[in-house]
Amino acid sequence: MLYSPNGHSKDSRSDNHLCALVIEPLDSLDANDQTSSQKSWELLRSNAIIEKLTHEGAIPKLHKYAQRVEHQNAPRPKLQEELIDADLAAIETELD
Repeated sequence: MLYSPNGHSKDSRSDNHLCALVIEPLDSLDANDQTSSQKSWELLRSNAIIEKLTHEGAIPKLHKYAQRVEHQNAPRPKLQEELIDADLAAIETELD
């Protein structure tokens, strides 16, 4: 576009038409930004939901694993009774 030193356009297009040519791409950029921000928001929201559901699903698995480990590591009742009896016998011998 050529401009004269006094600021008037040398092209046959009117100033309004030039403004429209500049504003039109800016409007489309705004629409693209809104669409992009909407998609970003939806992506963030869906990621948050996925993380929440993953966490909620992991908690019962963790409790189930902890329960299984506790049962595996717990001494058998008979063995526990034998240990208590041995401790009581040791205490009695010390008292005598």
